Amino acid sequence: MTEKKYLKEEYHRGKWQALLVEKKGVEIQAYAKITEEQAERLNAYKEEYRVRYVLEKEDDELEDLKAKYIEKFNKNPHHLWKAETIKEKLEEN
Repeated sequence: MTEKKYLKEEYHRGKWQALLVEKKGVEIQAYAKITEEQAERLNAYKEEYRVRYVLEKEDDELEDLKAKYIEKFNKNPHHLWKAETIKEKLEEN
């Protein structure tokens, strides 16, 4: 199974909210790279621990561009590349 990015949320003051952590002086939403099966097991205890894992929705355009890049170059694009970067790489070659 492949790991996907799951955003962490906490139940606080009667509603689910983003669980924020500080990295390099900036607050970002906490996340975990886990499989779907792991997320299901962790979410089984969400009421007790008041933390749940929600699959991050990826940009459909980005997914399409990644698939085109893999088809053209027979390798995965760099994991940090944005849609614009992948477009440029596809147009260059």
